[in-house]
Amino acid sequence: MEYDRANWTPAVRRSICTGEREGGLRNLHTGQFRSECCIRTQKDLEAFQRKYGVDHLPEFY
Repeated sequence: MEYDRANWTPAVRRSICTGEREGGLRNLHTGQFRSECCIRTQKDLEAFQRKYGVDHLPEFY
């Protein structure tokens, strides 16, 4: 998927309380997060990584 790489990066947001994970894009300048999908399994995570062509995704809370 094409996105503005100068301003956005793929990332995973994790809930402190439940551990639930969301995949999306995070703005490098403002920290704004645009959620795209819920990541429930390792397969979900791998599919999200393939979509954006990355091997590692930063996680934040």
